[in-house]
Amino acid sequence: MTGIAITIIVLGGVFLCAGLLVGYWGLLAALFPEKIRSQEVQTVITSDVWRLRICRYRKGRTEGEPVLLVHGAGVNHHNFTMPEGGCLADYLAERGYDCWVLDLRGTRSSQPAFERDRLDTTMDDYLLYDVPAAIDHIRRATGYGRVHYIGHSLGGMLLYAYVQQFGDKLIASATTLGAPIGFDGVRAKAGLAFLPLILRFPFLASDFAHGLIPLAVLLRTSFGVFPTNMRNLAKGLSAKQLYNAIDVPMPKVMRELAHMIERKAWLMNGDALDVKAGLSTIRTPLLTIYGERDPFTPRAEAERFFAALPGKDKQMIWCSKENGCAEDYGHCDLAFGREGAKEVFKPIAEWIKAHPVQERVSFDDEDDGGFVTPLDREERKEILSGDSFFGARKTKPKELPEEPEAEQEPLPIATLEDEPEVLRERALALQGVVEDAAPAPAAKKAAAKKKPAAKKKPAAKKAASQPKPAPAAKKPAPAKKKAAAKKAAAKPEPAKPKAKAKAKPKAAAKAKPAAAKKEAPKKPAAKKAPAKKTAAKKKPSPKSASSTLDVLKAASAELKKLDKK
Repeated sequence: MTGIAITIIVLGGVFLCAGLLVGYWGLLAALFPEKIRSQEVQTVITSDVWRLRICRYRKGRTEGEPVLLVHGAGVNHHNFTMPEGGCLADYLAERGYDCWVLDLRGTRSSQPAFERDRLDTTMDDYLLYDVPAAIDHIRRATGYGRVHYIGHSLGGMLLYAYVQQFGDKLIASATTLGAPIGFDGVRAKAGLAFLPLILRFPFLASDFAHGLIPLAVLLRTSFGVFPTNMRNLAKGLSAKQLYNAIDVPMPKVMRELAHMIERKAWLMNGDALDVKAGLSTIRTPLLTIYGERDPFTPRAEAERFFAALPGKDKQMIWCSKENGCAEDYGHCDLAFGREGAKEVFKPIAEWIKAHPVQERVSFDDEDDGGFVTPLDREERKEILSGDSFFGARKTKPKELPEEPEAEQEPLPIATLEDEPEVLRERALALQGVVEDAAPAPAAKKAAAKKKPAAKKKPAAKKAASQPKPAPAAKKPAPAKKKAAAKKAAAKPEPAKPKAKAKAKPKAAAKAKPAAAKKEAPKKPAAKKAPAKKTAAKKKPSPKSASSTLDVLKAASAELKKLDKK
């Protein structure tokens, strides 16, 4: 009994703690709803059909030079918009700049493409789709040919990769805050300790981080989770604002970063782009800002990187007490430090001002039409994944063998323009009637070109001696022809006249060709029309029905010969 009681107590304690945690997270979500201060919230549509939120911060309706701000991993655009009046976006907007703050894919505001999930996000997606789409969107919205780029942490890494992948013709100036420049000497063991939780339970890891925010602000400690100097937070920065800045860390992105840290390598675009090797080729006007207590940017590596930059248009700022700052900056607080307006924001504004954007562009030309570029087969597989596109995630699509084009045989039924006489004979044979009237004007012209075809009329003339089931003056429609033929074939035939009926067509077949040749020049079809009408009214005798069936068989044989010809 004692063991059962202990088990019940333990289970009760576990459920109680779980309930308290769930209630705590629910309470925080209710107390700290997201608030977007911008009145201009737009959507960027990438070439792989993701929808990303981008918020515009500007003073009134100013048309200042555009600035793109890109956040880091595990956060969203609020990284640059808190606190109100003391953030980088507000600081630049007050000085006449048009600030565009982007939410990368994977954040809670992003909308995945069809059959994609936010957790599928990779660093290559940021590089190849999100950043180019945001730059194009801003250029089209503002009419400026280039933009100023500001990237914090991962956002700065994306800048280094972007200018190597696409060039810097669209970047007027660049600023990076705490952006890693390789991973030699990186001190991130505390962050890597939470990596298994992030990879297996990303949403639980996000809730865990959200739950620590109020305690971290209250106790002024980062708990080893946030690489931030908690004593260097901006005045007015509340737990609510920090809570909304935290977003779900993307498992694949975190795995890639961990791999880079462990292997000291930096490969992107499917390992085709060695960003670390190409850092010494960047000639974009670059301002780099680092914090003394930033575990991701060792000072020796930062100085080595800066010295290797080939261009002269560059500047580096090291935020530390030694250099006159109020505090030694960490990693995150570079974007919202206590004296950030003077120590970080002002140098950025001066750097942007020193590199003005003068060119304006029009996007009415054909070369610049549209927001979305066409996708190739491999890119489309990433959008329509699963069974909707050849099972792209499971197996590669099977290439269907190219079948040789079969030679088309000529149609057995001739057209009116190409073979008028053949078509005419076919129609007359089906009717069992010889039409001696003069051919139509169009038929005369075609017959003049193909005279040999006119000699081949014995089959039609053989049928002239037999009773006509329909008037020759009016040709029945194809459907009526078949009905008449079936009707004639379906009538009962007496047993006695069968032998005679079989013998008559043979004799007629032998005797008629000579007579048909003599009657060929005559054209009595118009005169004989009344007689045919009266004949049509009379009921055919058994003999005539039998002979009609034989005529149809003979006509069918002649049709086969004509088809072969």
